[in-house]
Amino acid sequence: MKQYRFMGISLAAMVILAGCVDPSNMTEPERETLRGNDNLSGSTGAGPDNFGNTISANMATHIIDPAPAYAEDPPRVDGQIILSGYGRYRTGKVKQPESVGVTGNN
Repeated sequence: MKQYRFMGISLAAMVILAGCVDPSNMTEPERETLRGNDNLSGSTGAGPDNFGNTISANMATHIIDPAPAYAEDPPRVDGQIILSGYGRYRTGKVKQPESVGVTGNN
């Protein structure tokens, strides 16, 4: 019970003392932080110029590579061959696959 009373008194003191902040004694980055300005940079290390290591790592993890290595060679597909395969499937005249064997010295 004493713990809850202490927490309540501490919370009340923080709320009351928050009104005692004098912006004239603050540095410019502190004032921007107090205002909630998103354009922070420089010594604060939190802004569009310097996102910090954690945010940069998350961006690198989640942003899709616009030119992946496999995009250079798209698969060669002939629509006429695929269409004829669909037609054979519908009519029941499917080509049987060639037998697969193992090669090498036994």
